[in-house]
Amino acid sequence: MSLALVWSLPGGIAAAADNDGLFEQQVAPIFQRRCLSCHSGESPQGGFSLKTAATALADGQILPGDAAGSPLMELITPAGGMAEMPKKADPLTTKEIATIRQWIDRGAKWPGDLTLTPPRVSDFSWWSYQPLKRPAVPPTEDRWAASPVDAFILRKLKQKGLTPSAPADRRTLIRRVTFDLTGLPPAP
Repeated sequence: MSLALVWSLPGGIAAAADNDGLFEQQVAPIFQRRCLSCHSGESPQGGFSLKTAATALADGQILPGDAAGSPLMELITPAGGMAEMPKKADPLTTKEIATIRQWIDRGAKWPGDLTLTPPRVSDFSWWSYQPLKRPAVPPTEDRWAASPVDAFILRKLKQKGLTPSAPADRRTLIRRVTFDLTGLPPAP
């Protein structure tokens, strides 16, 4: 009985190591966040798609069991200070690179039915997704504030203990406009 248990144990350990969720829990989120914006869709950059196992493993960028020989590792590992990928984003962290290296060395197991998609914004509470709201114009009795914008400026000036400048005279306005339009001082 104990001999049968010893013989069956290595196979059970290997199966557990293959299916430990490394890809689903760690590698797939890295690919989704950092790679799929360019390497998915109908015309992925460089002809390399990380959308499915078939497309990711097809062209030899990922060599299962050989991270050192995988071209993907050369592209994401900084050499001479900069990594080639991702091109228009910050380089992958050392932890992300180590995770991908570990996944490739373990055989680059990718569940056959898993298709990766680029992340979508699911949290619409970001400020840029909020509807525009007209702010309440600060009340003021000062005649300097001729428009709502002036009322906001006046409020900030008063908060800092400053007073607005006097209106510019005609000569100063002409000088400013001439500089703005021609870049030269006005003729005397």
